[in-house]
Amino acid sequence: MQISGMYLKKAKPGFTLIELLVTLAILGLITALAAPSVNAWLSSRSADAQRQELSSTLALLPLKAISSGQTLHIESASDLIDNTLGVKISSPIVVLENGYCKGGKIIIQHGSSLRRYSVSVPFCELVMDTENAS
Repeated sequence: MQISGMYLKKAKPGFTLIELLVTLAILGLITALAAPSVNAWLSSRSADAQRQELSSTLALLPLKAISSGQTLHIESASDLIDNTLGVKISSPIVVLENGYCKGGKIIIQHGSSLRRYSVSVPFCELVMDTENAS
């Protein structure tokens, strides 16, 4: 087909440089907005995993006391779990040889967040204290 002595050229498939730059700018803005919430979510999941590990270990203490026939005195976080980073026992946990847990207090610090827990009587369950400070 001819138009005033010239041939009509077909457009080449693909994206222009402007379209690619606009797309990259939009993706950058979305990433900048989403990154802080993803980081907070990951931190929260990590803290929850540590709390869950501690809770599972505490639940086994009465069984350990019964099987050993000895009273257990837990005064250090390293007596409970391997990953003691941010875990502190503020009041010793005592489990009698018959499996009766006399309770205790635990503080878990994860980043700037500080959580206080009580070890409940008689089953050594981990219970969050109501006066938690963040």
